Amino acid sequence: DNEDTDDDGDGSTDEEELSCGTNSLDANSVCEPEEPNLPIPLAIRLEYFGTNSMAEQDAGFYFNQPQQFNEDIFMKRGSVDNGKFLYFYIGHEGGFCENQGNWRTTTSNDLQGANPESETHGSGLQYPRSCFDPVDRYTNFSNSEWNITFFYDLSSLSEIVSCPPNSSGAPVCTCNEGYFGALGFDEDTAEWVGACTENPNASPEDNTDNATENNTDNLDEIEDGEVPGFGFIAVLVSLLAIGRIRRNN
Repeated sequence: DNEDTDDDGDGSTDEEELSCGTNSLDANSVCEPEEPNLPIPLAIRLEYFGTNSMAEQDAGFYFNQPQQFNEDIFMKRGSVDNGKFLYFYIGHEGGFCENQGNWRTTTSNDLQGANPESETHGSGLQYPRSCFDPVDRYTNFSNSEWNITFFYDLSSLSEIVSCPPNSSGAPVCTCNEGYFGALGFDEDTAEWVGACTENPNASPEDNTDNATENNTDNLDEIEDGEVPGFGFIAVLVSLLAIGRIRRNN
C-alpha cells in the first residue's frame, strides 16, 4: 500500500510521487506542488512615492498585453512611442531572487527580459516588488516606495474612474443628454478631463462632439466579470484620440 508509505524518506508518500511521475525510491526526486491557475488581471496600477525621478516615470496604469512567451506582460497606456511595460518573472537558478517572483518595469526595446528563454531574462528598469512567493504575484502590495493594485474587470476599474460634471458612463464617459463637449482620457492618471456644456437646443443625435460617442458599443458585448482582450482595451483607452489630453502636454 503506497498511500502512507515513504520509501525514500523525502517527506512525500509513494502514492503522491507516483501520481506526479517522480521516482518514489529516489529522495532527490521530489513531487513539486502544481502552481494554482490564477486569473490574469485586466490592469495594474503602479504608484510611486519615492524620490527617484526615473522610477516616477514608471507610475501609471498598465493593461494586460500577453506575449507567447509570457502572459504576465502589461503595457502602460500613453507611452506607445517608447512603450513602458511591467512584467512578472521567476528568477533562474543561480541568479537574482532564485525561484522567487519579481515584478519589473522595462521598455519595448528590452521586452525580451520577460522571456524566460532569453539571455537577457530578468533585465529591465525598476523593481516595484521582488523576491516573493510566485503564488502571490497578483496580491496587492505596498511599501514605502511602491503601491501595486490589481484590477480584474471593468466594474472594479470603474470604481476609481469618475466622469466630469454633466457626463456619465464610467469607465467610458460621455456627455449626458442635452450637453455637448470634448472629453479626454488622461492615460497616465486614468482620469477623464474636459467639460460638457448645456445646450438647450441639443438632441441626442446632435451630440456629435463627444469624443467617445462611437466607442461605447463594445461595452454591451462584454459580460459582467469577463476580462476583455487587448483589442477592447485599445478601444477603451488608446483609441480615444479625439480630445485626448496627455499630462505632459
